[in-house]
Order: sequence, then C-alpha cells, then structure tokens
Amino acid sequence: GKAAKLLRTIFRDVTINAKDKVTQARLLKVASRIITTDTVNERGARVVNNGDMTQLQGFNFNVRAGISDSLFVRCPLTFTRASGEVVVNIPSFVPRNMVQQAKGTTHFRIVAAAAAVNFNTELYQYAMQGTPELPYNTDPTQAATLTLALPANSTDTVFVALGIEYYQRVNTRSYALKSGEHNATSIVLVDKAP
Repeated sequence: GKAAKLLRTIFRDVTINAKDKVTQARLLKVASRIITTDTVNERGARVVNNGDMTQLQGFNFNVRAGISDSLFVRCPLTFTRASGEVVVNIPSFVPRNMVQQAKGTTHFRIVAAAAAVNFNTELYQYAMQGTPELPYNTDPTQAATLTLALPANSTDTVFVALGIEYYQRVNTRSYALKSGEHNATSIVLVDKAP
C-alpha cells in the first residue's frame, strides 16, 4: 500500500487530471504482484524494492486513456544512469492528425516526469518538464526535447511517465479540461539499477 501511495504522490502533478477513481486500487494490485516476485526475502518479509518493477511499465494512471490512446506520435526516450539524464524527443507533428481531440480543446501540452525511487526509505528524486501549450490545429508543431535531470549513478529504480494535458483558451486565459476520456499519463520506462 505504501508503494502504491508513494507512486501516486510522486506523479501527482502530471496525473491530477489524468487519473480515475480506482487508480490507487489498480496501483496497489500491481505493487502486490511485484512483492510476490521478491526472491530475496521470505514470505511475509518481501518488499517492493526486490521485486520485478518492470510490471509497472505501461501502467496507465487513467484506466480510460493511456498515452498511446490520446497521443499518436512516437516520442523516443533515453535514460543514461551514469549521468542521470532522461531525454524525451518529440518530433514535429500535425495536432489534428496525431492528437485525440477532447471536447472543447483549443490547446494541449505534452508532459514528462521522471523519478528515482527507493521504496524501502520512501525517498525519491523527481524532475518534470512539459512543452508550452500548443494550439490544436493543422499547423505542424516544432520538434521539442524534454530533458529531465536525476542524480547521476543512482542506485534507485527510475520511472519515467509521459502524459498529455488538454486546455481550452478563452481570450488569453487557459483552462485545464478535466476530460477523463482523453487526459492521459502512462509509465513508459522502468529502469532498475543492476
């Protein structure tokens, strides 16, 4: 339960509009499966840190929409443990063709977050970056690179989440759309230290 709550807390700012009512229960289910893969400790003393964390890869914080359901652009990412750097490359694309429209959308942005997490101590390092709000139209976007800095040579498990947020701009002010159908954040990389 602590592991599931910790992950939800860590990624709160990129999942605030991209979660569902059972996110905690679904995270808890995966964390419970991970604990059963701990081959180091005896039954009853197993911990998440020693389990197979890759089971979290592909986890959608919103059961109704994963990142691949809302953003149809392949965004290659790299993580270099030696430097602690996570790089997400977002190519140029036409929003109306490559982004699922949420009702009322005038703008959107792509966000990435990364965390180096130690579930035993419940300590973590976190970084987040996003594109500016991009207009939802037929004009190609500029290619972008999101760079997230985590501690170099960390011995903790690293998680990277990618998400999309929808906005409606009225005059000069933007309002976040709380579209449960399309707001999405998914864990796209899990890297456990050797």
